[in-house]
Amino acid sequence: MSTEAPTNIIVSCTERKRAIVPERLHLGSLADGEPSARAREWWSRLAAYQGARWPANDLYCGEHWTLARRSLEALTSAGHAGQLWVASAGYGLIPACAPLCPYSATFAQGAPDSVTRGNVDRGARFGLIQAWWACLCRFPGPMVRECRSLRALAVRSPNSGLIVVASPDYIRAMRTDLLAAREALRRPDRLIVISNHGLLNDVELSRHLIPVDGRCRSALGGTMQALNARVALSMIEWGHNGPLTVPRLRRRYEDIVSGAARSPKPNRERTDDKDVLAFLRAELVRDPRAGWTPLLRALRGGGRACEQGRFKALHQRVRDEVARPPGVDLAGTVSEPR
Repeated sequence: MSTEAPTNIIVSCTERKRAIVPERLHLGSLADGEPSARAREWWSRLAAYQGARWPANDLYCGEHWTLARRSLEALTSAGHAGQLWVASAGYGLIPACAPLCPYSATFAQGAPDSVTRGNVDRGARFGLIQAWWACLCRFPGPMVRECRSLRALAVRSPNSGLIVVASPDYIRAMRTDLLAAREALRRPDRLIVISNHGLLNDVELSRHLIPVDGRCRSALGGTMQALNARVALSMIEWGHNGPLTVPRLRRRYEDIVSGAARSPKPNRERTDDKDVLAFLRAELVRDPRAGWTPLLRALRGGGRACEQGRFKALHQRVRDEVARPPGVDLAGTVSEPR
């Protein structure tokens, strides 16, 4: 086993879960309000849950999570110390072995269970998701004595490496924590962020960014949703002599995408809400547990287009309709039989 300091792999949580999420543990069921008050109410709901809890490793599923687990396996198989962590919009920072309630929460804009709702301008939204992450970091986690922030991880092991793999929404939520972790590391170049190339506009974070773009999909395959995790796995499987650092992985990234073309944009016909709702009703009547991701993939596979945020919102609307008993309207009023 290598004597170098450990590498912590931190990946965003996934929407797909292996257990049914109770209504009270959908973040969208929470009333609007100031972030700290909403976070306290949310945390009390998690604590009050009486059902079975699942290790995060077993609760999350899908391509993104499978690749995250393979990244840790690749690291340890090569003889390097490492640990897998989750950056969760519902729990904050947690180790992958932490016992969790089934829940639904996300930093993604436009999702039914997003931390932010409605039309919020860009600057205000970033402030809200950063405040939410900071609140979660202050709550005691599901495992006693485990770190609750990226900064705490760096303080505990300042020679370690942090590889953070997430979408821009999650990276922006953790931004203050990421920069605090950088200050605590003895080698700031061991803070590595693998995310969309759009974050190059952030002057501070761009110093740590492996800027993933469409060329990676041509080179590595897989879905766009799991592309950051696939890039991370490729980097770790590549192997290394000595610690992984931003400069070394950027050179590796350029080797991967050199000569690769960006994936062509699919030619699909835009679908209006009426047709999307009809599609979703048919699918969710057949399988009420079907998630929005595979259904969006099926819709697009048929040559029809729909924006991800719009599709997720419509999926939530139809899912609520399907779950409602016959004769009960959206307000919960029982209709008189005709």
